[in-house]
Amino acid sequence: MDFLPTDDFRLAIRIPFFEVDAGNALYHGNYFHLFETARIEHLRAAGFTYKNLMEMERHLSLVDAHLRYRRPLLFDEEVVVTSAIVDIKTRSMTYEQKIFKKGQKKPATEATLTFVCTSFDGRAVHIPEELLDALAAYHRP
Repeated sequence: MDFLPTDDFRLAIRIPFFEVDAGNALYHGNYFHLFETARIEHLRAAGFTYKNLMEMERHLSLVDAHLRYRRPLLFDEEVVVTSAIVDIKTRSMTYEQKIFKKGQKKPATEATLTFVCTSFDGRAVHIPEELLDALAAYHRP
């Protein structure tokens, strides 16, 4: 997709100083911070917070990550992070996330991230029905 998805969840963020390297660009490992922030807000917008999940003694553990860095993101740049769930199973879900520079139609960064629902002791468990119900409207077939 080379356009800003209209049905995907969107979060506007400004690149903070503490996330950049000596070259003034977002450090490559810190992209995960932006993606996580957007996913947390995505859950909140769906009516089910990550805190709700933790109160059920559940966690979404990252098990697979594919990122493509196309353009650097610089300190104080305004960006939009989009989030869409592209696959949900009983114990896992896959997000497609993209970061767009303000006013740009092509993503600066693209990620496909798969999570397994785990208990606090690390066992894979079913995703709670309450979370599945909340995310049903956000699942992109």
